[in-house]
Amino acid sequence: MRWLIICNVEYIESTPFFAAILYDQEGQRLDELILPFESYELALLTVRELADRNGVESFELWTSDNRLYVLSLQTAGIAGVIKHASDTTDTSQMVKHNSEILKELYKLTLKPPLPKWRAFLVSILSKLIKQVEGDGRYEV
Repeated sequence: MRWLIICNVEYIESTPFFAAILYDQEGQRLDELILPFESYELALLTVRELADRNGVESFELWTSDNRLYVLSLQTAGIAGVIKHASDTTDTSQMVKHNSEILKELYKLTLKPPLPKWRAFLVSILSKLIKQVEGDGRYEV
């Protein structure tokens, strides 16, 4: 088995974070990181730095993000593999597990709850849209 890095862009509320996990040849989790997401190019540079920091020259990169996959194919030493989201759940679990710390560290504010009058309007409009679409009888 080759060295493996699983990475994705994950969200807490509406704030994107880049999460990456490094596994060695035996499948042991060696290193991980979560950073605020800035760009896909910077995310791939961060993956390369993660590998260099652990003395890894070439590795497989698993992701369920299409843009990360395309960029990984353009980079030497990275064997990009696009995977189903169920194969890369480690990153979402890691972000979910550390969400409270990340919220405090990056001072994320939660969205306020939807006022009752807006929730009422949303429910009415949703029902109206379903009626216009034909309750799923037609292809939209």
